[in-house]
Amino acid sequence: MFQTFDHPVLGTVTWLADHKWWRFKSRLPGGRTVTGTIVPADEQLPLQNQGLSEIAASVSWVFENEDELRRRITERMFVDWLEGHYDPTIHTVTTPEAFCATLSLQGFMFLENLRATVIYDDGELFGGHAVVADLRADGTFECDPHIWG
Repeated sequence: MFQTFDHPVLGTVTWLADHKWWRFKSRLPGGRTVTGTIVPADEQLPLQNQGLSEIAASVSWVFENEDELRRRITERMFVDWLEGHYDPTIHTVTTPEAFCATLSLQGFMFLENLRATVIYDDGELFGGHAVVADLRADGTFECDPHIWG
């Protein structure tokens, strides 16, 4: 139905007809690959007519502000993690700085509203669950970051 295309920010963008969504593979500065899913409002229309430029701007913003984003996630989650999940027999992380450094950007999800859901690997801080942050267009949190999965 739709052709795979290359985008300067999103990388390779592919239509997955079985799922009725788009998948992209983008490179972070430094070379690591992250993936993203885009669920379009109308599966019959090309992505270029459904917010492609807004999605690319969100991904670009995250790439440019990723250190700051992890720091803000840490500000919201570290104390609760320390009080409710920290186990000295398995965790070596004891500071906010180490918590922040453990989080690793894994990917994105964009639903019909074009809001970015940014997904981080938890580095086993939460037993292998993802840390998820929903962002508004200006980069502020839609709600507090949380664990998922």
